[in-house]
Amino acid sequence: MKTRDLLLGIAVMCIWGFNFAVIKLGVEHLDPLILTGLRFTLAAIPAVFFVRRPNVPWRYLISYGLVFGVGVWGMVTYSISAGLSAGMASLLLQLNVAISLFIGWLFLGERISANRALGAILALTGLALSLLIEDGSVTLAGLLLVIVGATCWGLTGLIMKAAKTDQVFGFIVWAMLFAP
Repeated sequence: MKTRDLLLGIAVMCIWGFNFAVIKLGVEHLDPLILTGLRFTLAAIPAVFFVRRPNVPWRYLISYGLVFGVGVWGMVTYSISAGLSAGMASLLLQLNVAISLFIGWLFLGERISANRALGAILALTGLALSLLIEDGSVTLAGLLLVIVGATCWGLTGLIMKAAKTDQVFGFIVWAMLFAP
């Protein structure tokens, strides 16, 4: 791996973690859905003036925006508001990987290879072990809300596949108009 790639990977991890810390600070002062709506409004409004709308029906943009904005980030923001620590929220949101495998199998008939199944089992075991922490960083309400968020993230994959777009960046930018 090149040093540049390693540094970019570390930068992405830092931004990901910082994202949850900002959410934690934000829910101390704003309603979780208002905070989420502001987040997407401030990101989407300027971006749509610079990115062309993809050639897909509006229903895909609207559904993706709602499921990603409210379903994923609204629920994750609520989970933090409900007492789940920012660190645990960021970790537990990774349930979306195993949930996405299941959604792909259930709705698209995708095959789950032995390696994928083993990886999902290993990941789920690690996440289950993290739930044994008894320091107050995990609440039942927060856990349930982040599971809803992770499930919604898996559903966004279905929406993206149904849209059959090769303009992924434009799709996401325009869909974010409906997240607030």
